[in-house]
Amino acid sequence: MSSSARTAVALFSGGLDSMLACRLIADQGIRVVALHFDIGFGISEAKRAWLEQAATEARAELHIVDIADQFIGEILYNPKHGYGSAFNPCIDCHANMFRHAERYRQDHGYDFLISGEVLGERPFSQNRQALGIVAKESAQDRILRPLSAKLLEPSLAEQKGWVKRDDLEAISGRSRKRQLQLVAQYGISAYESPAGGCLYTDPGFAMRLKEASRYTPPDSEEIKLLKIGRHLRLPEGAKLIIGRNAEENHALLEASCSRYHRIEMPEGLIGPVSLLQKSVSGADRALAAQLILTYARSKPTEYYTLQIDQTPITAQPLASKSEAAQYLILGA
Repeated sequence: MSSSARTAVALFSGGLDSMLACRLIADQGIRVVALHFDIGFGISEAKRAWLEQAATEARAELHIVDIADQFIGEILYNPKHGYGSAFNPCIDCHANMFRHAERYRQDHGYDFLISGEVLGERPFSQNRQALGIVAKESAQDRILRPLSAKLLEPSLAEQKGWVKRDDLEAISGRSRKRQLQLVAQYGISAYESPAGGCLYTDPGFAMRLKEASRYTPPDSEEIKLLKIGRHLRLPEGAKLIIGRNAEENHALLEASCSRYHRIEMPEGLIGPVSLLQKSVSGADRALAAQLILTYARSKPTEYYTLQIDQTPITAQPLASKSEAAQYLILGA
């Protein structure tokens, strides 16, 4: 079989490294199918458009695969290899993605897997030992990492001559100098500035997730909510989410939230969209009404009636937002 008939399955984040990995292989005449895995954050229309543009420039065919429920249920809260600096089980996450990609490869009769991982770029998940663990627990020598290939043992694709090892890279460490040279060489424009990783690596998001996990570990619906609004923990354990601006209010209106009540504001009062956990005590319910009114355009001495699960709750706002701040969760 000629190399032009070969197909590689790529783990595709849409970031620069994954784009370059795809392009290096596609330029050898190999068809590249790029799998973007949703691990809990959802794919907005803007994100989808961005991924499609990035895949086009990488000369790859984009497929979006939702593995959120499986990842959250089996990996996120009990990672075999632990977490990085935040709530990021990167080694287990990468191995899990490669297992999904390997099943996809086998199901479609494709040849090998690639990713944009760079040796030493991330100290926890991209050191030599971590890369070896991921391969051992997923697809073995079917994995080719084009950006660091010359620094690693030859993969099956290289051994069999499906790809030319001499045309691969020997990038290591955190410098992006060589990547930017390749960007100029390929004329790539649709790439984002390098970031610290997915939201599970973000300290603020991680604090919200850790805090929530001490109560009822968030499912895929609730993990999306962790990105939005002020998050408050009430004295008897209920969670309250309050939108901070028009964009967040819209997102909360559109969100799936089976564990939450959506609060209805009094007619004529301008205020935030708010969600309150369904497992809520009477005391927390009353306080939630006060807190919501505190962030609305309410008058401090007046009483208002809100609807919580079709139950009217009459309350007045707290004296100030500083009084409400004691219930804010870190990272909110």
